Formats: sequence, C-alpha cells, structure tokens
Amino acid sequence: MTADEKEACRLAARPDLINYIGDMARIGVWSFITFLEYRQYPPGTMLNQSFHLTLTAWEGLRFAVVSIPRNRSREAEALMQTLGLRAADGIPTMLVGGEISDIAATMGAIRTGGAVPGVRRFPNFNTATCFTLEYSKPGHFAYQNDRALNKTAHDFEREAVEREVETFNRKGMGKR
Repeated sequence: MTADEKEACRLAARPDLINYIGDMARIGVWSFITFLEYRQYPPGTMLNQSFHLTLTAWEGLRFAVVSIPRNRSREAEALMQTLGLRAADGIPTMLVGGEISDIAATMGAIRTGGAVPGVRRFPNFNTATCFTLEYSKPGHFAYQNDRALNKTAHDFEREAVEREVETFNRKGMGKR
C-alpha cells in the first residue's frame, strides 16, 4: 500500500468526512472531481485544505477517492446529479467469475460484509463513510458499450475539465 493509499484509509476512518470512490474510466467521475474542487474547494484557498484526493489502482483499474467534510455532502451530491452520477452505498465490489458457487449466499455475504470466495472489495476502507460513484439512471448510454459514443463522451468531458481549470486560472483564482 502506498503512502497516499494509507492516508486515504486514515481519512476514510474519520467520521467527520465522507468519501466518494470512483472508477476514473467512468464518464463523469473526472468532471465530478475537478468541478467539486474548483467550485467548492478552490485551489490556493483555505477551503482547499478540506479537499483530499487519492488516486490508486485496484484490480487493474484506476480509482479516485475524494474525501470532504461530511457536512458539505449536499453540494457534492447536487453536483453528482448534474453529471448523471449518484453516491451508491458502500465501497466498490467486484465479482470474479469461476469462483462463485452459490450466488444467493454470495449476495447475502456482500450485504453483510462477510468474506466470500470470488468477491473482491476495495481494500481497507470504512464502508460507513465511503460511497461509490455510479450512474444515476438505469440504461445510461455508457452501458451500451458503444466505443464511439463513449469516446465522444470522454472527449467532451476532457474539454469540460480543461475549460474549468482554464477559466479558474484566467480569473486569477489560481494565483492566490
């Protein structure tokens, strides 16, 4: 575990913080992180000291963990809604094929936090303070597995993130 990952686990244990975990390949997660920081916790301000971001790899995927004061979660969740995301209860969990023999028992153990063969859980995080960023609506276009559509969405997201940072810097906000 890296020093940053250890720090993220320490932050996740704090009851005064709320933690949002997102797969960086999920459309909307990069925008969520950037917009939340630049709009609610601007770099170069005292507020930014309350915004914590950790990037980590898990099961071959890149994840971000954003930790903010629990009493500011309403703003974060409003932003999620505008991006088509929601905060799902708990940490990312992955089912690994070939290792699961009883799906009902597996699902029950997942709900209660029990150890089950074939189930991988995001490591070392307090599930009471952690939420996974997911799409908010069933049938989200990303589930269609249309590479061209997803690439277009990722391109638009990259442009929006770059525009957010450029606007912030142009206003001189980044030079405090």
